[in-house]
Amino acid sequence: MEKDYKIIKQKKRNKIILGKLFTSKDFIYMLVNVFAFALCIILTLVLPKKYDFNSYFDLKVFSAVIAVFILNVITNIIVRAIKLRKEDKEKLKEDYNELLSIYSTITPVTYRNINSKNSKIGRKNTKCNYKQYNNQEDEYKIPITEIVSFVNKEVNIVDNKDKFYQLPEIVEKKISEIYKAHDFSNTYNQLNIRCCGISQEDNKVQLNFSRTNYYNSLLTNRAIDFKVDGLTIRELFAYGPFLQSLEESKLSNHIGFNGFIETIDGHIVFVFRHKKVSIAKNTMQTSVGASLKSKYALNEKLELTKQGIVNAIKNEIKDELRLEKLENYNQKESEIFSELSFNSVLGFYRELVEGGKPQLFFYTKINVTSNELKQAYLKGVSKMQRMFEKTDLGYKVDGYKIFFIKKEELKEIYISPDGMTIKGKFYKSVPTSTGTLALFINYLNNGDIV
Repeated sequence: MEKDYKIIKQKKRNKIILGKLFTSKDFIYMLVNVFAFALCIILTLVLPKKYDFNSYFDLKVFSAVIAVFILNVITNIIVRAIKLRKEDKEKLKEDYNELLSIYSTITPVTYRNINSKNSKIGRKNTKCNYKQYNNQEDEYKIPITEIVSFVNKEVNIVDNKDKFYQLPEIVEKKISEIYKAHDFSNTYNQLNIRCCGISQEDNKVQLNFSRTNYYNSLLTNRAIDFKVDGLTIRELFAYGPFLQSLEESKLSNHIGFNGFIETIDGHIVFVFRHKKVSIAKNTMQTSVGASLKSKYALNEKLELTKQGIVNAIKNEIKDELRLEKLENYNQKESEIFSELSFNSVLGFYRELVEGGKPQLFFYTKINVTSNELKQAYLKGVSKMQRMFEKTDLGYKVDGYKIFFIKKEELKEIYISPDGMTIKGKFYKSVPTSTGTLALFINYLNNGDIV
């Protein structure tokens, strides 16, 4: 079934590509010229000799014009492909060793890999520094910093729904130039929830929230290393060696969450991301990684509560993993998510790649087998592909392929800040995913979760 699905998917992809070409203004122009050129040749061959068609049309010049146009189109396609591959590198720093040196006072998350069959491949592919111990265990510093664990703590939320983030004046003046950083990404604006403070006293944690929008984050956190007039947002507002507090930060800082789902038969879910998402294109990520969407998290008074956070996580799991394709999903929803609560939110960290953007870290089990989830996901991907064909608006979810690892095999994964090596294969990733995985395994080792 999966093989058949891949064939169908490839046919649809080819159809999409051809559809884009035939609706392109440039390509239509080229077809018209080719048709005219072919017509000239036919008329030259068919018309009687007394009609000197060459006196009206110089076929050599005409063919040269077409050849130049075709070469120009090909050049544009190649340039676009190169720029697409370079986009993430231009807007977010991928040298994680340098990033750690910029924020030298910050305590990053560390992870020590056991010596496994994945170690040699992981060492070979990573670009990150590591410390090796006598028993061949490699330890990495990952550019995220855990602010607080919620385990056995009381968490309170203070929400200021009427307070809205204001872009710094220098950013407002350069909006159109900074936004070019996302030329090859599918972007859309929406109301987002901004984390503007966190405090802890004894076993009590307080989280403060206000509002921002996604475009503000695209102009600050998600284009933090994009140069405009020789300067970057990081150099202006997040330059280190200290990380500004959330209260003082000039960045949008919409809060997101990353976490892992365990199926009822003991498999942990991973997802591969599309090449059109705003960041971390073509990488392996956690089960779910998303912003805390206001449409799911805010209540009827447009306020954020702990239950709203749980609702947002639940709906994001449903959307990203295509759970609505499960048989009788609506009737089974409460059973599927019976273990999900605010206690599933294990902690809070900030990631240095986006200048200290805040993230919640969660883990939950769902009452679905890995096979049921796989079949639902494949059905959902197929539906998303059809929608993409019709609208050409891109995907509204981040992933395109699902991957399962047995929970007891997690420790065998070789984790570096820039990738995960699983069953002998290196998968490119980013610190917000590898760091979440490192935190997850560390929590398992410490007995904070079972």
